[in-house]
Amino acid sequence: SPFLLGRDPWCAAVDKWRGSAGSFRLDRLDMAWGQTSAEVSGRLTLDDLHRLQGALQLKVVHAEQLSASAVGASRLSAALVRLAHATDTPLEASAAIDHGIVTLRQGRKPYTESADVGSIGALY
Repeated sequence: SPFLLGRDPWCAAVDKWRGSAGSFRLDRLDMAWGQTSAEVSGRLTLDDLHRLQGALQLKVVHAEQLSASAVGASRLSAALVRLAHATDTPLEASAAIDHGIVTLRQGRKPYTESADVGSIGALY
């Protein structure tokens, strides 16, 4: 691709990639905060206004141990803790990102919990 070859400015290259239905596949990302660990996978794209879209799958072990001191006071950490207390660990959830709005969802019918955990602005 022109982007990888360094021939196009990155914004132009990303627009070409986005216009060609490009997507970013995340096979596995492992994270850890103290006793809490998380595994994330999914697929992300950009919308016409350069905001993230897509879906991520999360598996969090010991999410109930997250605290503001561990990962910072955020709607995401508060939602993870609330969802962890509502289910057995490990917490398995999905994050939907639609036009920059992030919603965390756990569970299947009949029990479903969801939380609006914030938004991500345009990347450029």
